[in-house]
Amino acid sequence: MGGLRRKRTLLKKVTSFNLYADQWAQIQAIMEGSKAEKEAPVLRELIDEALGARRRKFVSQAQEETPASNLEVEVLETIRVLMVKLLHQSKTCLRVDGVNLGLLQETLAEAHAGRKCVWERLVVPRLREQGHREEHISNLFEEETASAKDFAYALAEEIRQRVLEKEKRPSDANLDQEVRATV
Repeated sequence: MGGLRRKRTLLKKVTSFNLYADQWAQIQAIMEGSKAEKEAPVLRELIDEALGARRRKFVSQAQEETPASNLEVEVLETIRVLMVKLLHQSKTCLRVDGVNLGLLQETLAEAHAGRKCVWERLVVPRLREQGHREEHISNLFEEETASAKDFAYALAEEIRQRVLEKEKRPSDANLDQEVRATV
């Protein structure tokens, strides 16, 4: 058996104990194999090995006794992975929403431009022929625009309310089922 890598301090305390016959035979075989002349270094190394084995045994037992902590770590890691995936998906959704908003703004701008063009080319000349003043014509356009906005906002609110009601119904049904299952 080779020596230890670091120099260790020997205690001046002499320890004596009786060996079993089979232990003495094994120690002599180890001494012959390692060409050691004295029993003390061989016994110290064997004690080190035995103490190391004991420590490893206790560590493995402690790990077996706390599998819940390993399970908790796995659960937390799974939650972390799912949160990262959710974050990436939400970023993608935000990008898609940004594109949708841009397209919607472009559509609304084109609709407004088309409406203004029709107003200026078809309606304004006719209103002038009927004798309406420019201020009145301009006010008519603004009033119709405000009326269209009011209609659009009311329609959007109605759709939003319908969606909220539909979202509420299934969750209420799920909640009722969960309550019944626990009772």
